Amino acid sequence: MLAEFSIIPTSGPHMGEDVASVIEILENAGLDFRVGPMATTVEGDLEQVMATIQRCHALIAAKHPRVMTSIVLDDCHDRRQTLADAVARVEAHLGHAVNQA
Repeated sequence: MLAEFSIIPTSGPHMGEDVASVIEILENAGLDFRVGPMATTVEGDLEQVMATIQRCHALIAAKHPRVMTSIVLDDCHDRRQTLADAVARVEAHLGHAVNQA
């Protein structure tokens, strides 16, 4: 399963410290992930992905009075889908590598 998520605190001008703390949670979870400029995509089974996103949300929510979290799930049942495979399929159609964040 692939899951893209973003956690947006409604207070504070800069999110760099918050993003760094979320990345530490992802690294410790042992999941493959990619950080983008506006969201992060993570790969794993449903239970592990959702538990990890919940930990990220809880950490940021503890620091801010209001937090908005968005999650998009790509739950493919006919084959195993990885982050690398998703990008490789697009690159195969293009005939060249894509610029990744």
